Amino acid sequence: MLDYGQALLFKHLLIIPLLVFACINGIWLDRKLRKDETFNPKPWAKAESSLLLFIFSATAVLGQQAPTHDIPSTLRTNGVSDLFQYFYGSQVEMYNQIQFSLTSISLILFALSIFFLLLLLYAFLKKAPAIFAFLMSLFFVFSAYLGLMTSIQ
Repeated sequence: MLDYGQALLFKHLLIIPLLVFACINGIWLDRKLRKDETFNPKPWAKAESSLLLFIFSATAVLGQQAPTHDIPSTLRTNGVSDLFQYFYGSQVEMYNQIQFSLTSISLILFALSIFFLLLLLYAFLKKAPAIFAFLMSLFFVFSAYLGLMTSIQ
């Protein structure tokens, strides 16, 4: 419900495609470079470092927000996140019980996010540009975030 939680959620979602990029750059690119010395791994390293930049940005936002040691008092002083309020829709009370309930829309969005992760891997296997894989990782984060936010009741 808080801005701190929203930034933390984005940070955790960004770590998932970063791990995929780390596997690609750490394992597959090493094998590919041994077989083909003309292969240029720099675009894939740049895409991974761009994801790291987004993670560091989310960490910087976390450093500027009030930590959530006491959620009711933080809600009183800072209020509910505008992004959370947009997806939740109704008025948020101090002690509302927020639950996750999978809906058809959230399931479709979760399936779409998995599809984007698979496209990230497919981009590497089919020698697509690294920018395509980077965009697929951002689409993964976006669709997973929407899936989580639409499943809130």
